[in-house]
Amino acid sequence: MCVIENRDVTDSKLSGKTSGHFFITNKISVMKFSVFSMILCLIALIYCFAFVAMPVTTMEQYGMHLDASGASIARLFGGALLGFAVAFWIIRNQSPESIAVKSVLWATLISQLVYLIVGLNGILNNLVNSLGWSSIVLHVLIILVCIYFLRAKKEGAKTA
Repeated sequence: MCVIENRDVTDSKLSGKTSGHFFITNKISVMKFSVFSMILCLIALIYCFAFVAMPVTTMEQYGMHLDASGASIARLFGGALLGFAVAFWIIRNQSPESIAVKSVLWATLISQLVYLIVGLNGILNNLVNSLGWSSIVLHVLIILVCIYFLRAKKEGAKTA
């Protein structure tokens, strides 16, 4: 992606005066951590509401049929998603280099890997319909962004 920047450059022929010059650079726009955090918070809240308020209807969209026990477990999962949303809301304005953010990112990475394995198992064993692939894509994207922020150097990651 090419970005046109306006920089002040000192021109030695103009006795040290600065003038605005435009340069084309190859910068890659990266997601700010605060944006990533708020997106995950919003996704978690949507799924939290769906699993807590209407677990049977939510899971039927994926081709699964829950009995009372399954609905109870889905509600527990919804409650866990609420905690996930709160954690990302609290750390949204923190630096990705902070210990708190790294801890939440590691926990998220590990949980998303588990969700990915369980989701793939469900799809490959015909336990869920093709909508299950949307969850797989979501888990993979979250994993990749978590890895990005865990590997980001101080000057490489946009924090706010």
